Amino acid sequence: MDRFKIKGTELSKEFGCGQSYISDIRVGKCNPPTNRLWELIETMEKLAPGARRYFGNLVAGNDTTYFLEAIAKDIEPSEMIEMMDNEQLAKFMLALAVKLGKELKNQKKSEQTETEQTQEDLMLIG
Repeated sequence: MDRFKIKGTELSKEFGCGQSYISDIRVGKCNPPTNRLWELIETMEKLAPGARRYFGNLVAGNDTTYFLEAIAKDIEPSEMIEMMDNEQLAKFMLALAVKLGKELKNQKKSEQTETEQTQEDLMLIG
């Protein structure tokens, strides 16, 4: 819920239960039956696509840092940024800066190569 900014009020309304039930599950006061837990996860998925996959990876003990890449096809960039915590956002910004820097460097190399080729062609003609 935290990762996808799902509010307890929103989830309880969509799920059809009281806010206290959601709170009790979150703090471990109650353990819903498996079928009810699955319904809850499906409700979260409706509210925030990708939540089911993220939750499954948390339960399995898998690294969840990749999840943004996995669901990026279905989510607008602005929504992805909203889902990131500060550490993920900082890593994303650094990766973006590195990628853009490499592309600019490659573009300059390409332009330089074209200029050199044009100069060689002119020398051959002349």
